[in-house]
Amino acid sequence: MMTDLDEEQDAYPDDLYDMYSSSRRSQGQRSRSQANRVTYIEEGEDDYPDDDVLDDAEFEMLNARRSGGRPSAQCSPVDNRASSRSRRPPPQEQPQVRKIRVKVHADDTRYVMVGTAIEFRDFVDQIRIKFGLRTNFKVKIKDEGDMITMSDQDDLDMAVQASKAAAKRSREEMGKMEVWVQVV
Repeated sequence: MMTDLDEEQDAYPDDLYDMYSSSRRSQGQRSRSQANRVTYIEEGEDDYPDDDVLDDAEFEMLNARRSGGRPSAQCSPVDNRASSRSRRPPPQEQPQVRKIRVKVHADDTRYVMVGTAIEFRDFVDQIRIKFGLRTNFKVKIKDEGDMITMSDQDDLDMAVQASKAAAKRSREEMGKMEVWVQVV
């Protein structure tokens, strides 16, 4: 036995369906059999190529902000190398390290600026002039926690190369070195 409430609830889904239906019929003209009709899609050949082709294709994800706020529904195969190259900022040129700021510790601490092609004798003379030293002294540099005496051009060249490499890694135009002066 159906009550008025049951009939009202049973009619509601049809009315709701009719309201969103794409047909132009009015609500009253829609028959119950048409509302319950099920439409089947025939199975057959699909419009897509083999799955292997789709698996090998590369697709580019598009940003919704670039397309004016609306996401694009189109995906197209892209050459991944070309698209990533176009989005990267141009590579920054490595700065040329031509000067080295040497922090020299003696009675006090001072800076001495030297070129990367400095001779050992000129390096020692700059320190002598900067500190006003008239006696003999040794120049020491810290390497892996040990104090190493810098005694010739080879030692200075290794220290200059290390400071140039550190400056290039941090993309600076000036190298930094730290030495200690020990009066003999």
